[in-house]
Amino acid sequence: MSHRHEDEIRRLARQLLLTGTESLSEAELLGLVLHHPRLGRALVGLSPDWAEADHDLLDHLPGFTDERLAQLRALAELARRLSSKPLSLGQPLQCSDAVVSAYRPKLAAFKQEVFVVISLNNRNCVIAEHIVAKGSLDSVGIHPREVFRPLLRDAAARAIALHNHPSGDPTPSPNDTAICRRLHETGKIIGIALLDFLVVAREGSVSFRDIGLLPGT
Repeated sequence: MSHRHEDEIRRLARQLLLTGTESLSEAELLGLVLHHPRLGRALVGLSPDWAEADHDLLDHLPGFTDERLAQLRALAELARRLSSKPLSLGQPLQCSDAVVSAYRPKLAAFKQEVFVVISLNNRNCVIAEHIVAKGSLDSVGIHPREVFRPLLRDAAARAIALHNHPSGDPTPSPNDTAICRRLHETGKIIGIALLDFLVVAREGSVSFRDIGLLPGT
């Protein structure tokens, strides 16, 4: 490894410690973590989605090895886990932002749709969470009985349902709207109120309650 390479790493480390992480670009941060500034710049220049790039795309980059690919995968997964704030039992949910913060980092990474339902008591405190369905790349089949079965076991008074869009676009589909309506109507019949229906994705999230798509809001 050249002196110039080592000098750049030391410079980036000093800059980070003296002026904070915000002073470094994404490429510089990545280069510091990988101990290879040139590779960090090459990765960011290659694709904004470098964390999801496959081996064939990265193989021609200078300094790239299987170990580097493992580092990238580990770094991306660690970032997802750290950015996720898991809901704890008994935690009161006051707004959709809390649910999005807990689930978007996890669900947005899935390549298929995953449908989750959260059981709440009558004070909107978390009782439990359940993955009730997993689907293909662009759809998930869901029936109200699959959603409300665990809610009834939990003796839930209220519920929040959410799922991801693997496409990255959180815009609700007509199918999303139809599922939300069915769950809302079923909840009214059996006495478990659907407080919100959310779609999460890489590019953002949508709360049906916040935008007025939840029936009755």
